[in-house]
Amino acid sequence: MNFPNQQVTTLTGHVGAIHCVQYSSGLGQYILTGSSDRSIRLYNPAKASPSSPGSGLVQSYSAHGYEVLDLSVTEDNARFASVGGDKQVFLWDVATARTLKRWAGHFGRVNCGGFGGEGGGVVVSGMLRLLASTGTLSQWEM
Repeated sequence: MNFPNQQVTTLTGHVGAIHCVQYSSGLGQYILTGSSDRSIRLYNPAKASPSSPGSGLVQSYSAHGYEVLDLSVTEDNARFASVGGDKQVFLWDVATARTLKRWAGHFGRVNCGGFGGEGGGVVVSGMLRLLASTGTLSQWEM
């Protein structure tokens, strides 16, 4: 299989650097992006048109106070987790664009997050303390 060598489309809408990109589970029909503009955007690239900026956008999500640094999607695509520079972890409902849970407890920016456990019932998040060169891993029950 060869890697694509031509641009297919452009997804627009963020007003800052994009820090993370995550495909939906399964067939990967949708794309989530997290940005320094503190927002998360859900796109359907199949509906994007190069001649129509903003096309392909399905939903926008906002609750972070600082940049969004990582995203993780559940296997059923019904929820996703986001982490960022505001030291928080958010659990989102994809359909309603509402936060289901918000966890705080990290002492610095949260660099990564993911789902684990049976059925993805646990959210794991991590941060790195640069000055001490140590990391912290937190586990949150949903």
